[in-house]
Amino acid sequence: MKKYSILAVLAVLLLSCGGKNKADGIALANEVCECRKKGKGLAFADLEAKKIRMECSKLQGENWAKIVKDKEQEDAYNKRLNECTDEMIDAMSK
Repeated sequence: MKKYSILAVLAVLLLSCGGKNKADGIALANEVCECRKKGKGLAFADLEAKKIRMECSKLQGENWAKIVKDKEQEDAYNKRLNECTDEMIDAMSK
């Protein structure tokens, strides 16, 4: 019985130490997009706008680091960020 207890404990430990969750490039890009939208409507020279741009740049770098070397997620991330940029440009031109 003692052997089974040890095996059960080892199995639980092994399962709890499972691999890293795969990062979702689209979700990470959406975080950056939402961050950028916070600065929408602010003048470029506005100090608050500068602070937001810095936050978003930092977030973009951190999120990129989570998916780097995963070509599929990199492509999804870049595609979504490009769509977000296009959406913001379209909104500004109206």
